[in-house]
Amino acid sequence: MSTRICMLHNLCVSRGGAERLIFSLSRDLRRLGYQVDVVAMRYERGICFPELIEQTRVTGLSRIFCHNIFRATPPLQALELALRLPEGYDIIHAHNFPSAIAAFLATRLNSGCANTPYLWQCNEPPRILYDPYEISRFASQPGNLVRLGRAGALLGIRIMHATSRQLDKLAVRNASVVTTLSRFSADQIKRIYGRNARVVNPGIDMETFNQHVDGQGVRRRHRIDNSPLLLTVSRLWPAKNLQTALRAFQIVADSFPNAYYMIVGDGPSKPILKRLTFELGLAGRVKFVSDAEVGTLAEYYAAGDIFVFPALGEPWGLSLIEAMATGKPVVAADDGGPAEIVDHKSNGILVKPADPDSYAEAIIHLLENRTTMQDMGEEAAAKAKAYSWEVMAKAYSGIYDHVLQS
Repeated sequence: MSTRICMLHNLCVSRGGAERLIFSLSRDLRRLGYQVDVVAMRYERGICFPELIEQTRVTGLSRIFCHNIFRATPPLQALELALRLPEGYDIIHAHNFPSAIAAFLATRLNSGCANTPYLWQCNEPPRILYDPYEISRFASQPGNLVRLGRAGALLGIRIMHATSRQLDKLAVRNASVVTTLSRFSADQIKRIYGRNARVVNPGIDMETFNQHVDGQGVRRRHRIDNSPLLLTVSRLWPAKNLQTALRAFQIVADSFPNAYYMIVGDGPSKPILKRLTFELGLAGRVKFVSDAEVGTLAEYYAAGDIFVFPALGEPWGLSLIEAMATGKPVVAADDGGPAEIVDHKSNGILVKPADPDSYAEAIIHLLENRTTMQDMGEEAAAKAKAYSWEVMAKAYSGIYDHVLQS
């Protein structure tokens, strides 16, 4: 009988990098002979990468997620996942926060999971618990105060964070193995949890993302024609630092009046970014494309001339490698995981993370030197071939064997 793996995640409701990783890894593990199920609180079948599911069973377990107090309290989410987690798995493979807490609680409170080992794949330690900026931002958002009730809301947030941190560290301490995506994240895990994490790089699907993809349909659809086009594919979230990219594009637009910047993705920062676009006088030059509008993502990468990746403290950068695979040079923040992927001035340019002038200088240099841009794109495509979902799946197969034999 083949080994049964439970891929445990909090939400599978959008087309994000974490979800792409989970479904792609599950697919390749299944090709190695594993039985793999994805279990989450919520799952949106028509939105979250239906093309990657194949025969992987995906289940959304939560019955009470819609309640505001529940949505604002990760320990409650983890508890419900733990109590509803089906039995019969050989290993629980928990992804991110608060899934590790759910795995830990399941082994203590759910009789069907009492002897099931779990590993934690930490893309990055949860910023909402350990990043002062993210904690402050969460506490200052009116919507979150409403969710918790205005009376005593700030006290409630502090209690929630303290409880979550304690449970998070307890869950990590009891995990059989901790893995992560980059050396950058491994250093964070060591500092916060005192545990050594094994680095397992994600892959890409070279059959989907490659230099042979045609992006002209995207250009025609958005009436860009042959104009210079910058592209970012990202969840629209504060840490993605897209304000810096927009300010950089304002500088680029002065030198290239016919240039466009396309931002593909959704998230809570979209209204703020659209307002900034208007304030910078870039209305009509910046095109926001929602996930629902995207047919084939590879065509968008192929349509762009330069891929811009401004995220701060990014643990890896899956969209960055996908863009490289389609032969695009990248301009990325010299920060976090991207600094481990991009070979400066070979397949891309690393710039000062929050400096619009630094981004603009790199972008203008590439647009003015088309041969350099093309050469960097060729080098980017060659570098991307080093990353494979099959290699990642084989690495986890070895980890599973180690866990089951321990």
